[in-house]
Amino acid sequence: MANKTFSHEVKNELCEVKFKREEAVSELAAMILFGENVINDTVSLRTDNPNIAARIQLILRKAIDEERAIDILKGRKNYCVSFPSRLSEKAGVYFYEDGEIAFDEDICETELEKRAFLRGAFVMSGTISDPQKGYSCELVTFNENMSYLAAEMLETFGIKANTVKRNKNYITYLKDKTSVGDFLNIIGAHKSMLDFMVTQIEKDINNKENRTQNCIAANVDKTISAAAYQYKAILKLKETPFWEEIDDKTKEIAQLRLDNFDLSLSAIGEKMSPPMTKSSVNRRMKKLMNLAEEK
Repeated sequence: MANKTFSHEVKNELCEVKFKREEAVSELAAMILFGENVINDTVSLRTDNPNIAARIQLILRKAIDEERAIDILKGRKNYCVSFPSRLSEKAGVYFYEDGEIAFDEDICETELEKRAFLRGAFVMSGTISDPQKGYSCELVTFNENMSYLAAEMLETFGIKANTVKRNKNYITYLKDKTSVGDFLNIIGAHKSMLDFMVTQIEKDINNKENRTQNCIAANVDKTISAAAYQYKAILKLKETPFWEEIDDKTKEIAQLRLDNFDLSLSAIGEKMSPPMTKSSVNRRMKKLMNLAEEK
């Protein structure tokens, strides 16, 4: 693939995760249940990723002591590992003539086995969005019961997952950054989880900086608007005889406003001699504004 997605990178990392035999059995079960394509009593697990094909081959060897070749499908960038459906029974998956599929959940009793099952499900059918663009993770299956099973397993790790039907598929999905990050940790994609967290932190910092800049801009607009109002009111007041009745300190503040349109009240206070606090300047400025409105 020329452009590797974040999903692709996560799956490549998962293909390197080491495992014991009981974990291999659970991972194989999920691969079958979430990637199954059964024709004439043959299970075919297909992928466009050669690393995943090699992982399936390795899992088969470890889980049920079965050697299977990787077929390259003609005319497509696809790889396929096939084996008789009866072999799936060694992984607790049973295919019946009426099309029903049964799964022995006893092979996923321990925490490690559940982690392996979820890893196998993601490797075969999972997608995860680029953390730069959003926070979304999905497991896709044709089997409604497997969708609910995946959600139940996630619940045992404290992750709330939802399920939905989309066309002919059933989707188990996560939509918040905490759940997606926890999921990556659970299935063993630790490097991807760290990359995900770093991106998340960078986005939060950038968002905070944007909010700060927007806040600063809003405050500047507010200051300019207030200054314009004060400027006009002072000019109006200077044209009336009441200007001479104003004390010298307040006149000085008024003149500083006329001479320094862009200054804040704090900055005007600093230019006074002696300097005045913002509250003192504000009190005198309000006095000027009230007087201008009255006259």
